[in-house]
Amino acid sequence: MSTASGPPPFRETSFVVTGAAQARDSALTSASLEMKWLNGWSAAVTFEGEFSNVTRSYAGKGSLRYAW
Repeated sequence: MSTASGPPPFRETSFVVTGAAQARDSALTSASLEMKWLNGWSAAVTFEGEFSNVTRSYAGKGSLRYAW
């Protein structure tokens, strides 16, 4: 039976994270639009993208909201 209390001591560790290299010439884009109406409704859309000669990534989201 151990008489020590608390968590065990942490050992120092190191690590290296590597991955695919980012393209030299790339474009990062982001655009959003929001519309609010006087009756309490609002709508919003967002677009994000990354484009290069080796990469094409894009995402979007939308929301509809009612506040009273």
